[in-house]
Amino acid sequence: MTGLLSEVLIDRYEMIVQVKQSQGQLLRMEEIISQLKKEKEKATKQAKEIERALQDFIHKIRVL
Repeated sequence: MTGLLSEVLIDRYEMIVQVKQSQGQLLRMEEIISQLKKEKEKATKQAKEIERALQDFIHKIRVL
């Protein structure tokens, strides 16, 4: 049982690491969005929605 528990914890940790990497990519996307002339507001809103979804996912992983 201990082996299974450690595997689950490692899998959760790896998922969080991957999501954090996605958040880093999102920051780069926001930099690009700030340079847009057209559709800037729409793209900013969509990026914020993605950021919120990533944060919610991390929270759900930690609560499990």
